[in-house]
Amino acid sequence: MRACHIGLRIFLALLITGCIFTSVAAAAEANQVVQLRAGDHKTYLRLAFEWPRKVAYQAEIKGRELRIGFDRPFTADTTVAMRKLAQFIETPVMSKDGVQMRIALRRAFVLQARQFDNVVVIDLLKDATNKNNPSQKIQAIAKADPVEPPAVAQLAET
Repeated sequence: MRACHIGLRIFLALLITGCIFTSVAAAAEANQVVQLRAGDHKTYLRLAFEWPRKVAYQAEIKGRELRIGFDRPFTADTTVAMRKLAQFIETPVMSKDGVQMRIALRRAFVLQARQFDNVVVIDLLKDATNKNNPSQKIQAIAKADPVEPPAVAQLAET
């Protein structure tokens, strides 16, 4: 009988420990902090989302709204982006589930997006002569091979 109680206690201790680790891992995933950098360059605006690890993403412009979605929830400090890009964008708004950021655009842009390992780069080209296609959509899957950047120095300056 005593061995049964000891076995039951060990089982319950392992079960509780497993639940705690699962809860901590889920909380960490739900509150993923992402570094957001922004820059206003001569021909484009840049937003760079630096994740702790590679992530799948989707970016699109619908009318005058930029929508950037990721495969997991995140938080990002948008203060720097707003300070640098305020004449071009409105304050970013996060979806309730934390996986999408929506940014109202003050003018038309052409969207370009790339991924370099764990960094998702969103470029908004200022020359929006592509007015025949007001909606643009770009999607990347985390398992895709990263494309080498044309100039790594450009990422560093944003």
